[in-house]
Amino acid sequence: MKKSEIKEDLLKLPIRIDSKVNLWLVLADFKPATEVLVKETIFNKEERTESASEKDFNKVVSFIKNLGLNHRIRRQYNSGWRKIVVNGQTLKINVTFIRDVILVSKHEESVDQLYSCTTDLDRESESAHYQLGTLFGFPEKAVKEYAFWMRWYTTDKYFPKTLSRSIDTHKMLQDCYWEPYVQYIVRKGHEKEDSLVAKHWADRIRKDLPELAKKFEKEVGRARFVK
Repeated sequence: MKKSEIKEDLLKLPIRIDSKVNLWLVLADFKPATEVLVKETIFNKEERTESASEKDFNKVVSFIKNLGLNHRIRRQYNSGWRKIVVNGQTLKINVTFIRDVILVSKHEESVDQLYSCTTDLDRESESAHYQLGTLFGFPEKAVKEYAFWMRWYTTDKYFPKTLSRSIDTHKMLQDCYWEPYVQYIVRKGHEKEDSLVAKHWADRIRKDLPELAKKFEKEVGRARFVK
């Protein structure tokens, strides 16, 4: 499969835009592994469920296989409210969201590790968080600090002073074109240093897939940084 064909098919793939970015970074050896989420979903009013279109899901899996990548599927369930119209009236019903997350890597061992640290009973442990961040290619020092604090549940009322809240990170990096690619928690006072990994990602995506880069950066509210 030619590189140009892979790019073309990736852009058309029915997956979330961040999944497209991360999948390309795995292919380019900029990330050890990633998660892929199918974008299109089907709502079943009778069963009160929402899940990915089987046709779209199979299309994505087929694309991943054709690239020679390893993958595993992790099913997760979440619940939430959805508005529906019945006899002209708008009602809110509780819906079960079924998400089949596709775990992808060039290496089978990495896929298995990713599956384990997101499904095992100790998935909230420091070691699991550290392994997960490492597999996603996040900066090591930031991952280490985050994993240490995530042994406990972090809320808005209690947020580690050594970590930077997302809103603060955005402010610190607002003049950096790679800010949209910082999809991880960085250390407070080390925002620029910890963001350099994302800069490498941004540079690669902008070089290889400028159309995707522009759309991705626009979606996360940083269109002004796209020339």
